[in-house]
Amino acid sequence: MIEKKEKKVLTEEEKEKFRKRGKAARSKGHVAERTICAELRDIGYKDAVTTRASSRMLDACAIDVNFVPFNIQSKADKRNFNFKNYLALIDEVNSRILKLPTELQYRLTYPTIVFHTKDRECLCVLRKQDLYELIKQILKT
Repeated sequence: MIEKKEKKVLTEEEKEKFRKRGKAARSKGHVAERTICAELRDIGYKDAVTTRASSRMLDACAIDVNFVPFNIQSKADKRNFNFKNYLALIDEVNSRILKLPTELQYRLTYPTIVFHTKDRECLCVLRKQDLYELIKQILKT
C-alpha cells in the first residue's frame, strides 16, 4: 500500500519568501526581454518591443519580442540548460500560433529562437532548418 505524504503547511513567512522569489524571477525575465529588444534595436530593428507592450495575443503564444522577423522566447534562468525542454518550447510556440486569428498566422513562417540567459551569458537555440532560412535571407541581401 502506498502511503500518502502529508502536505507541509507553510508559515506566512515561508509563503512570503516564495512570493518574493517568484516576483524576482518574473522581474528578471522582463529585464531579459527588454535587453534583447534594446540589442535588436541597436542592430537595426528599430521597432522591436516586448509583446507585453504591443500584443497580448503574441504574448500568450510565448513570443516575447514583436516587430522582428523571428519569434523570440526569452528565458533568464538559474537552472541548467535543458535542450529537450527548449525544443518542446519551440514546438509549443508554433502550436499556439496556429490558434491565433488567420491574420497573425504568418508568424509560422518566422523561425523561433529561444534565448537562454544564465550568469550574464546568453545562448540562442533554434532548429537547424530555421538557421538555414536565416542564412538564406542574409545571402539575399
